[in-house]
Amino acid sequence: TPFDQHCGEATKPGWCSNQGSRFRNQFALERIYFTITRPEFDVTLGDFYASFGKGIALSLIQVDELGQDTSIRGGKLAIHHKNLGLTILAGETNPLDVDRATGWDVPWKPEPIVGGRIEYLILDTVLVGTHGVLFLRDDHTGKTKTEHDGVWGIGFEVPDLFDGALSLNGEFNLQRTVADGKVTRGPGAEGGGLDGVASYASATLLLGDLSILAEFKYYDNFELTAFEEHPYPMVYNWAPTCERKKAEIKEGNTSVSGARMRLDYNLGEIGPLELLVYGNYGYFQNWQEDWDMHIHAPFAGVELSWGSGEFQLNGGIRYVYNHQEDHLYHHDIHLEAVVDQAIASRHSLGLRYLLLDRALREGQPGAWGELKEWREMEASISYKWSPYLALSVSYERQEDPSVVPLVGPNFDPKPLNLFSGSIRFYFLTSSYVNLRIGESRAGIKCVNGVCRPMPAFSGVELFVVYRY
Repeated sequence: TPFDQHCGEATKPGWCSNQGSRFRNQFALERIYFTITRPEFDVTLGDFYASFGKGIALSLIQVDELGQDTSIRGGKLAIHHKNLGLTILAGETNPLDVDRATGWDVPWKPEPIVGGRIEYLILDTVLVGTHGVLFLRDDHTGKTKTEHDGVWGIGFEVPDLFDGALSLNGEFNLQRTVADGKVTRGPGAEGGGLDGVASYASATLLLGDLSILAEFKYYDNFELTAFEEHPYPMVYNWAPTCERKKAEIKEGNTSVSGARMRLDYNLGEIGPLELLVYGNYGYFQNWQEDWDMHIHAPFAGVELSWGSGEFQLNGGIRYVYNHQEDHLYHHDIHLEAVVDQAIASRHSLGLRYLLLDRALREGQPGAWGELKEWREMEASISYKWSPYLALSVSYERQEDPSVVPLVGPNFDPKPLNLFSGSIRFYFLTSSYVNLRIGESRAGIKCVNGVCRPMPAFSGVELFVVYRY
């Protein structure tokens, strides 16, 4: 159960004391807002999402794949006059109280946020901007609030150079943290070092059928986190990882530097097919928690399309080597194939296969354990009758020793083979009933380096969604 997964350790999140908060009846206004939209300004009172620049300083949004949905409850004023844009906001964090993955109803303690951003378009070509955000933190001790983080940043964007052949953007942010009345990060911190830095830059070049993307990042002790996890860490910002979207960044994305390059080449029509190939390579160094990790992240793929169908195949590896202690720390090798084929008017079939070969060495510097290796697999087939019906059947295999049963005198992991099916019926254009029956594996879901553990599911789940 979620309680066992999250609250079985000696150090527990604060919400573990209330076991009765799971699946209890509760009715509340989770989202409510009033907005006025005019040509020169927008005003919103109530709940709203907010993101500044690349999301490094502030990004409170809805992330469906992780089940996270955090807004700011307060007020926002956005002014747009000719080439000038100005945003001012203030309020408190307001995540959804109910976590869909675990069923927990855990009210978060709101934390105040104040911020602003100003942008100006120069010569209709270069967009420059600057922003500042202040996070007033609550350490949940009942003491006077002396915890706060301030983030200030500048950036630029050139979206269209040489008739769209080149685009550039970059951003620099500086964080300053105060805890118990002392500066612990950023200017004025003990030691006189300059940490709490986050810089990011990217360039995209289009040369006919070839496109080239280059990205660079340098983060030094740049981190915004809540004090408690209930039932997952609060995400205030989304610093780009420059890596595969679903990669698990176990060593963190707070003290790391490196770059990546991706090439896409459209080979055009080859008989009845249209072919696109791409390749990517990234290299990074991570020194969080006194580690010295060297990270290699190559992957490649192809996309084939024809009259009424599409095939995608991609594979790669994220290889993390502990240079300081001369051993492998973590790797994820993935292979994924997806097929979509229309079979008649409004009817289509889909196939998906995902294989993960994983390894992880647990422990800390000077006390590393053995390297554990395992595989995870997903396969599914789906049918759609647009816009009325969607059916899906899936099979999952999990061998992760941290989540599967351990059997025998040697406590060997016993792989799990799980089957499930779902049916979704649309009784209106955007309103539906969804029924899910079966089992799904426990594991990790990641989006741009932000990951959270998802508990296993076994049973029946019914959703009714009505939009009007």
